[in-house]
Amino acid sequence: MNIKKMKLAELKPAPYNPRTISEAALRGLSASIKRFGLVEPIIVNKRSGNVVGGHQRLKVLESEGVKETQVVIVDLDEAEEKALNVALNNQAIAGDFTADIQALIDELRVEIPEAVTELCFDELLEGLEFNAGSQPKEPDSSPQLGDLEYRVIIDCESEQEQYELLDRFEQEGLKCRALIS
Repeated sequence: MNIKKMKLAELKPAPYNPRTISEAALRGLSASIKRFGLVEPIIVNKRSGNVVGGHQRLKVLESEGVKETQVVIVDLDEAEEKALNVALNNQAIAGDFTADIQALIDELRVEIPEAVTELCFDELLEGLEFNAGSQPKEPDSSPQLGDLEYRVIIDCESEQEQYELLDRFEQEGLKCRALIS
């Protein structure tokens, strides 16, 4: 990994970047950078000159009048660059909070309450599937967008049971795949 200092004026946001950020989230990101510094450098592809990751951090730095910053330089072809852009922001591979997040944020609310507000931790809790201990929220019964994917994970006792269930579900016309963890 190559890290170097670059002028913000030299950084070129990728024209295909599929991410956006709300004003509230941008304020939270700005508060995070002010409080902790830029702990996740912007990622730039040497071949294209595009920012691959960190578009929103770049916006914050520009709004703060920062002139240069540390960047991570990668050397990728166009397809790999785009794949990295998506992978860096893919919530499906980011993991999930456990119910312990509530207690942790409650502790922080006592110790550094301004951080809980500035860093939008209450908004984080609102978006989780649980807000009281480890009890899951009831499923939302409001109308849903038509192009969402819905998934069910079934724990099996054995590999054989998994194959049998996959076979049965596929015979019923369901799209299935095995996940082994």
